[in-house]
Amino acid sequence: MIESFKVSKTFGQDVFSKPLIIGVTWLIKSFSIEIILCLYCEKFYIALENCQNSCALIAKTRSSGIISLL
Repeated sequence: MIESFKVSKTFGQDVFSKPLIIGVTWLIKSFSIEIILCLYCEKFYIALENCQNSCALIAKTRSSGIISLL
């Protein structure tokens, strides 16, 4: 009777630990993916801002060139 209790107790720990390990692994994976996506979005918005600045500079240069020709 005592041996069967030890087996069931050990089995209970395995059943509890596997979902816990899977859950923690899933959380780590999800947070890692979220961090990576945030970094890529930040790079994208920096590139977009640089593009807007370049377009504004080109537009300003072209408009000042037209005015100087008149």
